[in-house]
Amino acid sequence: VDALRSDLTRAAQAAEPGSREQKAAAAAALIAATGLRPGGEGGSTTRGHFGVTTMRAEHVRVDGDAIHIEYVGKAGKLNIADVRDAALASVIGPLVAATPQGAPVFGGDRAAAAALLPAGMKLKDFRTVFATRTADMLLLQSHPPPPLDKDPKKAKVQVERLLRKVSADVASKLNNTAAVARAAYINPMVIDRWMRKIGFAPELAYA
Repeated sequence: VDALRSDLTRAAQAAEPGSREQKAAAAAALIAATGLRPGGEGGSTTRGHFGVTTMRAEHVRVDGDAIHIEYVGKAGKLNIADVRDAALASVIGPLVAATPQGAPVFGGDRAAAAALLPAGMKLKDFRTVFATRTADMLLLQSHPPPPLDKDPKKAKVQVERLLRKVSADVASKLNNTAAVARAAYINPMVIDRWMRKIGFAPELAYA
């Protein structure tokens, strides 16, 4: 994924400024960097809900190597993301500057962005990878109050309490709910690996 994100950014830098190809590559790279939803033209025109491919010039601010994004997304939820990436900012900054207020920075062309991905991959897969990586990092940095209770039921409560917090933290980056983040985006393999690391049998969590 990191290599693909770099390839997309380089493709955006190499493309003709303002071209469909540049916008598509930049949009895909930004989705990989933020985990934001790709978006669809129907949502932005009928409900005022946006995604990366449909967000407008007023939704993006580029300052040096920093990219700040803020718009209303799916279900009317405010989406906010910040990225520091000098190469990507060097492409997106001029695109934002050249886009009139009220117009989509990337032309609303989700299909063009998706077409740049390897066969079998979808733009929303970046979102799943982003969520799983975030959860993995948070879990590796965290542990229940030491030591785990010797009573399996009490230990399960400790583990679940921290998993709820991690899921909520991931959800805050995905701009959805903790339940959705846990059920649909965080790969359970990283959760099972973490539980084994702290000495808690994963099968007890699902009992």
